[in-house]
Amino acid sequence: MKSVLLLISIACSVVAGLLPVLNQRIIGGNLATTGKFPYVVSIIENDRHFCGGFIYSNRWIVTTASCVAGKLPSALRIAAGSLGWNQEPDVQSVPVYNVYVFDGYNSTFQLNDIALLKLTKDIVFDSIESNANFVKYSEVNTDDLRAAVIGWGATNEEGNVTTELRYGEVYITESTQCGHYSEPEFKLFSMICASPDTIDPPIAAGSPCQYDEGSPLVQVIGTQHIAVGVMSKAKSCSLDSVSVYTRLSNFYSWLQTTAGQQPVPV
Repeated sequence: MKSVLLLISIACSVVAGLLPVLNQRIIGGNLATTGKFPYVVSIIENDRHFCGGFIYSNRWIVTTASCVAGKLPSALRIAAGSLGWNQEPDVQSVPVYNVYVFDGYNSTFQLNDIALLKLTKDIVFDSIESNANFVKYSEVNTDDLRAAVIGWGATNEEGNVTTELRYGEVYITESTQCGHYSEPEFKLFSMICASPDTIDPPIAAGSPCQYDEGSPLVQVIGTQHIAVGVMSKAKSCSLDSVSVYTRLSNFYSWLQTTAGQQPVPV
């Protein structure tokens, strides 16, 4: 699934890349380049990537509740600042201090599927290299519904995780029905529906797959990347499927109350 987004492996104007490959999950999509998506992180348990997330601030990560609910914080860490979640010594590996799942999370239908991770120490933002930095979040820009998803998810139906960051271009559909998802599995006010942009396909049309959950859905407005959702669920990885994202604008109050205000851009 993937002109900013995840699938495994996002971004309107920065996309370039491979033609869709039908047996892959970011099915289709393309490889990310250094510094393009400095806000994307890998969430790791037992030395294995299992979900994505994005940097809210130097001490906080946004992901989905379905990724981390019930997990021990001490068993988790995040990897930031590198195209490869396991690429030492470039990657910043930071242990998780605590997990905050939204109180209204419903695991049956994955409603209100959002969580925050508080880290044990700050991620170091490098304004020169821009390999690690936070991303602002906001409402969907309905003037241009293209977006991208970015992550280290599976690249095939067998679920083999990639070690290289990928992105895929998708198209947001602002309707009450999302493919096979309808009430109560899909609620427009708190979720975003997207599908690979295959009608007028960009170079990096793609679709998210396993382990892309928690990855950001991003739109590019001018030169600024804006996170509008986090990948929650999909029934398939194929280029004719839809994916569902938690709508970040619905959680302004909770994010700010729990993690504080985001940093002011320099």
